[in-house]
Amino acid sequence: SAQTRVNLLAGVARISGDIGFWRIDELSLSTNQTPDAGPRTLRVSPSAALEAGGKKIAVLGTGVDDKSIYPATNRLLAQRILEQGGALVSEYADGTGPEPWHFPERNRIVAGMCDAIVVIETAKRGGALITAEIANSYNRDVFALPGRINDKYSEGCNFLIKTHKASLIESASDIEYLL
Repeated sequence: SAQTRVNLLAGVARISGDIGFWRIDELSLSTNQTPDAGPRTLRVSPSAALEAGGKKIAVLGTGVDDKSIYPATNRLLAQRILEQGGALVSEYADGTGPEPWHFPERNRIVAGMCDAIVVIETAKRGGALITAEIANSYNRDVFALPGRINDKYSEGCNFLIKTHKASLIESASDIEYLL
């Protein structure tokens, strides 16, 4: 359910703050904000770590200057990340705007900086699957929350679990146990 996903996000954020993990996330959605991009998770996740007192590194698919941050609504979130001791990271120069290919390219940086990737929900063609595939190729741990078989935003997580590309998690304590 949606509440289970929100509770898991809050639990992951709490773990991040309690044991000193840094959260590394994509800051923006994607330029093609289709339902397949899984926007529901990315809107909730970055703020949860900040509210729990965790530090966060956001990897952008644009430059890190205010004019480049995409979407523009994430500028305040970027400011909060910096104010709370986090960082904004990008391989793109200031002034570089969003291009559709920047966001999948950014995922390799996210996967490389993480010890583990947690996928809460994603469609069968969601960007989180790209990050999970790259993380697997880097020998990182990948975790996924299963969902209903007829839910479009559970297809990606269920696929990762079914193909043994992610460990099944049901709560944040599973992550603590497995790490």
